[in-house]
Amino acid sequence: MKLNEQLFSAVLSNNIEEAERLINAGASVYSVDKHGRTPLHHAAQRGYVDLAEYLIKIGTDVNSVDNFRNTSLHLLRIAVI
Repeated sequence: MKLNEQLFSAVLSNNIEEAERLINAGASVYSVDKHGRTPLHHAAQRGYVDLAEYLIKIGTDVNSVDNFRNTSLHLLRIAVI
């Protein structure tokens, strides 16, 4: 499995340590899935606040829009309310 795919798996599992390891190994926080969603979109959608905060702190684009015109912050707002 490629690093970016592994990063998505780590995010979906809410595994911050593995996500950090993969990013340090070269996985891109700007990679997108078939819906145009970044790892931050997935963390936000699931309400993984600590993981989303980590991804934001390392410079992930919070204004990136998926194929449905949702930003990660929009998805996080929906998830935590």
